[in-house]
Amino acid sequence: MHMNELIKEINKMKMSQNEANIQFQKKKAFVRLSLGESVYAIILRGILSDLIVFTLIFIIEKAILSRFVFTGFRARFVLWICLGSLLINSALYLTMAKYDYKEVMYGANIRQSLLSDSYLIKAVLMLLIIISLSENVLLIKSNYRFAEAYSKIDRLTDYYSIRAETENSFIPPEEYEPSFEEEEAKENALALAERRLFLKAYSEDRVLLSVSFAELDEPILFINKAAVEALASDASFLKASDKDFVVYVPESKRETITDEDIAFASGTCARILFGMRDHTCETVFYEHTEMIYFDLQNGAILANGFERLTDPIMVLCNVPDEKALLLAENEDSPYSFGASFWNICFSSTASTRSLGECGFVKEIKRISVKEQCFENRSRIIRAVILGVTISAFLCVFCLLISGSAVRAEYMINSKRIALKKILGYGLVSRNRNTLVFNAVTVLAGLGIAVILTVLFKLAPIKMMLLCGAALLLMDLILVTLMMARTEKKNTANGLRGGCL
Repeated sequence: MHMNELIKEINKMKMSQNEANIQFQKKKAFVRLSLGESVYAIILRGILSDLIVFTLIFIIEKAILSRFVFTGFRARFVLWICLGSLLINSALYLTMAKYDYKEVMYGANIRQSLLSDSYLIKAVLMLLIIISLSENVLLIKSNYRFAEAYSKIDRLTDYYSIRAETENSFIPPEEYEPSFEEEEAKENALALAERRLFLKAYSEDRVLLSVSFAELDEPILFINKAAVEALASDASFLKASDKDFVVYVPESKRETITDEDIAFASGTCARILFGMRDHTCETVFYEHTEMIYFDLQNGAILANGFERLTDPIMVLCNVPDEKALLLAENEDSPYSFGASFWNICFSSTASTRSLGECGFVKEIKRISVKEQCFENRSRIIRAVILGVTISAFLCVFCLLISGSAVRAEYMINSKRIALKKILGYGLVSRNRNTLVFNAVTVLAGLGIAVILTVLFKLAPIKMMLLCGAALLLMDLILVTLMMARTEKKNTANGLRGGCL
């Protein structure tokens, strides 16, 4: 939810609350009129007090929101919305210019139509609240997964991605015209140097591997033991094996995975990472884990530099160290890492000698994995905080709406409720209609929200039903508590006839 949407919701709340309050305050205003005070002075005082309060609220809202989001987006539009709300709010005070003595003294000015309007407004606002709350919960959930992953990435202080800047990087494209043979020779030499660097670091346990070069409906992760221990939510699925590669498949995919899929996953890992044409492989099924993998190519695929997958297909590299060193000397290796080499995390002690031996490599950069992934951390944390704040505001909004409905209900039906209390009816029994009407308004908003979700795919229906059920339960509890509080204050006054 953007700032302008939030401010529009707040203005709706202010106006609906103020309309009810003006009706409730007419008795107090009538006393002032009977003592000789001008009706226009009362109206002007109300307008000015609301103007001051609303302006202060707007300034405070903007100051708070500016700490978490950019508040300049469509600022003129937001300003016009606020000014329009103030004008409408001021116009509501004009209804105080005309009084009827009997209506005011006996509470008849609080008509049944006000109660109907309160429930109608509540139903509409419940629709908006349920949709907004569902989207905010999803936003909080998705961003929290990233925020939680940072606790693991924060420990990767000794790992870096390595990038070789060739002489081509320092020459403008229009001035560089290499021959095809020359360019191909350099690419092959760089690919061989990168593979030697990786295999040597792999054999010395100086690499953290959690990348994806292929997918089967979702990314296939190529990992090593160090990555599982550092990045997995649960590493207990690891199994000792003497095979070159172990393909870990979640139990949920046991019936759908095929031998061809497993051969594709292990074969891709063997060819791209190790340059192997022949390899041994074992398949292991596991229950559950969550695994982080990296994309450090300037966010080419993953905007945050990493992703956290639940129950992915993973290929564990289990190639013996001696075999990896022998493969490093094999020059007959047609496969190249390309830009994906940047996604591999190397220890600070990993040697870059093989890259330095390439005469056309002018600079070797080590870029901290932690720093690359933490570039968007503050934005994600702000999004979580803002989502929680908006969700809390929507719940408070729901409380205020229910309070207005209960207050109007007691102003209209105070005598009936008071008599039921004298006759021994319990709190719930004598207020059954109020509870039913409040429940119906929430269910009506939820029903329309579900229909709109089916038509426009606004949010998962399951999430919307959970939010609707939570709001219904919260609303019934709060309405019951407010009824008990309001009844305690108004019963005696109702029995006296509702006069001042």
